[in-house]
Amino acid sequence: MMVEEVLFEILRESDSNGPVRKCNLIIKDKFKLKKFYHSLDPYNPHEQNRPQPPSVDFTRDMVVAIARGVCPAEGYRTHIEEILEHEGKLIVIIHETDPQGDLVFPACSYPYHIVKTRVYDGVVEF
Repeated sequence: MMVEEVLFEILRESDSNGPVRKCNLIIKDKFKLKKFYHSLDPYNPHEQNRPQPPSVDFTRDMVVAIARGVCPAEGYRTHIEEILEHEGKLIVIIHETDPQGDLVFPACSYPYHIVKTRVYDGVVEF
């Protein structure tokens, strides 16, 4: 069976200030998107300074969000490499990297990546 690459648009990506817990999410409504964006920059005491969710037409699109959770130092990354459709499933390929070498700043980081793609009603695997 053929593998089809699914196009996506990056909405937001950062190596810090993501959710405290690791997660892989498919978001198909405005309420869940707002809730996820509320989890960004969790230690910022000023609500108005947190990132705001973008406008998404959920009749056409859905959001895929991944977060690595708390990491013990800077230099950790998580990235949606590609999204594929194969055998009736959507497959989200994630690439994670860890810091290399001895010069790692020991401060917690919270990497995440958020993309928008066409709505899909079947099974999604990460």
